[in-house]
Amino acid sequence: MKANEYFRGIKNKDISTLAQAITVIESNRDSDKEIANNLIDLCLKEKTKSKIICVSGPPGVGKSTFIDTLGNHLIESNKIAVLAVDPTSKKSKGSIMADKTRMQKISSKPNVFIRPSPSGDALGGINKRTRESIILCKTFGFDFIFIETVGVGQSEITGHFICDCFILLCLPKSGDHIQAIKKGILEIADLILINKIDTINNIEKSKEKNNFSDKFKNEKIIETFSSLKPQNISSIWGKIKFCLENKKMRNKQIFWLKEAINEELLINIYKKKEFKRELEKIVNKTNFNEINVRKEAKKIVKKIFKINSVLISLH
Repeated sequence: MKANEYFRGIKNKDISTLAQAITVIESNRDSDKEIANNLIDLCLKEKTKSKIICVSGPPGVGKSTFIDTLGNHLIESNKIAVLAVDPTSKKSKGSIMADKTRMQKISSKPNVFIRPSPSGDALGGINKRTRESIILCKTFGFDFIFIETVGVGQSEITGHFICDCFILLCLPKSGDHIQAIKKGILEIADLILINKIDTINNIEKSKEKNNFSDKFKNEKIIETFSSLKPQNISSIWGKIKFCLENKKMRNKQIFWLKEAINEELLINIYKKKEFKRELEKIVNKTNFNEINVRKEAKKIVKKIFKINSVLISLH
């Protein structure tokens, strides 16, 4: 299928075409990459109004269940997409797809699209093509696009750069507040949600919330939640809407430009015969296990760039 055919199907609200297009976007085949780039160009010309909400947090914190509950609250008058980034299977290299099974309230709804995707070798809680998948979903016309990250730690904050509102879920009494340092996932969260709050008593609830409030001097929105007793879901949605109305996207676009440049540089360097030749020389050294890998890597990169600059000047 050509890029314009995928585009037409997406514009016509064909879910199967959207799913196929995301598969093409995630493909590593050169022929698919060309189609993907052309499709993204077509989609970027469209004016869209979708809001992007990223839900992050450590494994087992209840990300899928929270999205299911919030999605169910919004579903009556909205179209919703969920892009769930799952751990990658070591055997098949595909998504384990466990998250979709935990969204029982919304998964069967006709105006909901749930797409599990493998994280692959990407760090930061999302995969390398999540941003492009978002562009396709925006073109489709979803009102809200939820990104569920693979379970993350303090330093994995890439999800922040693709959304309008970044929600961090924490477990009660988990000690997460101790790690509330200047840089890291707690620092960039728009909303910190202490989840599974039904597991502790009222005194402990206040203590948990105060721990975060004291650290951030009331600069962060701190809320508590329980998917078993979701009475305050309307209040939480009100706080999320506030975040969505105060988005700043320019710096995020710069981040993705740099990421794309880094990726293209890596792909092109690894394809070069000169690189393969230099790498083979190092690997075949008799004292290979004793080499300074960083020093050798620097030599290779300098040599490749020197060769390229010579070739460019000759043209």
